[in-house]
Amino acid sequence: MKKKKKAYFSKTFIYLVLLIATVAGFFLMVNYATNQKLSMNSEASFNKCQAFRKTKKINNCQDVKKQSKDIRNFILCEPGKERDPKYIYCQAVNIDKGKDCRQVGGSGADWYSYTKEKAQEKWSKNYLVSVTDYTNFVSKYYRDQHKGKNCLSLGKMMKKQTCAQVADEWVNGTCAGQKNGKFTYTRYSYSYQLSDYKEGKECCYKTIGME
Repeated sequence: MKKKKKAYFSKTFIYLVLLIATVAGFFLMVNYATNQKLSMNSEASFNKCQAFRKTKKINNCQDVKKQSKDIRNFILCEPGKERDPKYIYCQAVNIDKGKDCRQVGGSGADWYSYTKEKAQEKWSKNYLVSVTDYTNFVSKYYRDQHKGKNCLSLGKMMKKQTCAQVADEWVNGTCAGQKNGKFTYTRYSYSYQLSDYKEGKECCYKTIGME
């Protein structure tokens, strides 16, 4: 008798475990299917009134947007038939992405991980370059896609010349009043733009006599 009771209890326990596993599996399948449907619907359907089953996480159209991870907005809509209180009816509407970096800065603009000042510092040693920052003119949507970066446009880059290429030689201080034997000096106006420029010196022309 005891053996029969023990066998009966064992079978009952096994059936109970199988029943719990079956129910759990069913809910997992339903949840997976619902999520798949939600994802597929939100990505594929545009301007179509869709029905989303209400859950603990989905009770309004903002929840639909959040759960589907869709960049578009979702608004309430009319399904064209009698509403089922078990569902929330939402319509995906496109968002205005605004203008990207190249749309506001032209073909020469791009996203850089450094600032306008750092860009000028990076290139100004050997090149004449004008850097324009268009970051604030780019829409929030695209700024969010490139967080930590700046929309910069680098003007036409020209290789800097040396003093010897544009004049004669460097002198300490200013060229005015400087003499070297028969020679006097006149100032080259853009010494600071030369690649071999050093603070406290000017690039000068020899203006009188012959060497």
